[in-house]
Amino acid sequence: MSHQFSKEVIFILLALNKLLALSGLLVSVVNFVYVLDRRVYNLSKAVIQMALYVLFFSAVESFKYEVPNIILLEKLQDILLLYIPVTILFFSLDLSGIQKSRRMTLLAYSIPTLYLILAFTNKFHKLFWSGEVKTELYGLQKVRPHGGFIPWTYFIFAIVLFTLAFICIARSKKLDLRTKRLSGFTFAFGMVGSVLAYLVNFNYTLLSFILSHTTMFLDLIAVDLAWRKLSLSARYNAYEHSDDGFIVVDELSERVLDINDKAAKLLDLDGKAIIGRKEEKIQALIKKSGEILFEANKYLKISTIEDDKNRALLVVVKDVTAEMVSKKDIEKVQTLFKTLFENIPDGAVILNKEGVVIECNKQFLAMFGYTKEEVLGKNIDDLIAPNDLQYEPDKLRKLAIEQKTLKVETTRKRKDGSLIEVRINVSTIDTGEEALIYAIYTDVTAEREAMNVV
Repeated sequence: MSHQFSKEVIFILLALNKLLALSGLLVSVVNFVYVLDRRVYNLSKAVIQMALYVLFFSAVESFKYEVPNIILLEKLQDILLLYIPVTILFFSLDLSGIQKSRRMTLLAYSIPTLYLILAFTNKFHKLFWSGEVKTELYGLQKVRPHGGFIPWTYFIFAIVLFTLAFICIARSKKLDLRTKRLSGFTFAFGMVGSVLAYLVNFNYTLLSFILSHTTMFLDLIAVDLAWRKLSLSARYNAYEHSDDGFIVVDELSERVLDINDKAAKLLDLDGKAIIGRKEEKIQALIKKSGEILFEANKYLKISTIEDDKNRALLVVVKDVTAEMVSKKDIEKVQTLFKTLFENIPDGAVILNKEGVVIECNKQFLAMFGYTKEEVLGKNIDDLIAPNDLQYEPDKLRKLAIEQKTLKVETTRKRKDGSLIEVRINVSTIDTGEEALIYAIYTDVTAEREAMNVV
């Protein structure tokens, strides 16, 4: 009965191991495709070797569950394992931006190559594989190579390389804290998992799972770093080639951390000379944030953005000379129009299309006897249209809007009820938002009387 239970346990463990091996193979395949698709090998040539070695190792591990004789397959795995730590080290060096010398490369590859020679000459000294041993890991009645003390020494060497790889990343000045932390977690996962796999009777199924996931994580970290560097580069290009000037100032020391070429040009400063220094002109700009200044024959709009996280201040300098000149030109035209409007000898009024008075001059008020308060906002028809002509003004407005201009002589009513003969010159004004009507009223009573006399 106990023997039957033992077989059931072995069967369950075998199924779990197969699933673990399949998982390692699947991840290593995905990782290899990912390396090619994202061109991770452009970041490090070692990454393609690392992905290939782990893929072959995982593929062999899965195949071992399907064949009766696994000795040659496992020996092939032992040989593949020789170069994986070196590729991980070189990948870390490339990621850290550390240049590999030829001497370093030769030294790193010479040690696994020495072990490779020992593996190929094992039949003469039995140092690499000392014999064979039965295993139930891959099913009943299977035999695997039994390692001598040499594989253990190489295992220690591999751990040393993993440690060196992590130290290179941790001490790199070119990598950010996020990349270092993620790499630290990944190396911890890889080293702890590898030690566990070796201590549990050289469990290559577990090792396949650990290595495939470790290399996948490292590749993801590399791509994440590359994308963020690309994004940062794009931001820097936008910052450096922007039409606006940017200055980065340390809030505590008030020293200039960075300044783009546009800001230096707008402020007539030597950009390289002021970096790392306090600059009085820039401090003065910060105090006038939100204002428009006239500096170096230009109108400059100053604004500031605080970065509380990094205790820095971004000063934005925008050249608004064109807008200011245009605004001044518009103001001149408006002043001229207002002067003409107020000083022409005839009555002038500005209406909307419904006939509501928006503005009028003093001559219009004098002509019809109203005050400005009585006129503004009122419908002109109610003010000056005689009762017998109450529909005429609306028709004239519609005709003026349709024709753009209109000239007509008619009769209008003063505030006291007396009638006045007027000539009306009407034109429309398109403001972009609404159509306005500009009307000039000329008193032609004297002309009419003279004509009647004749």
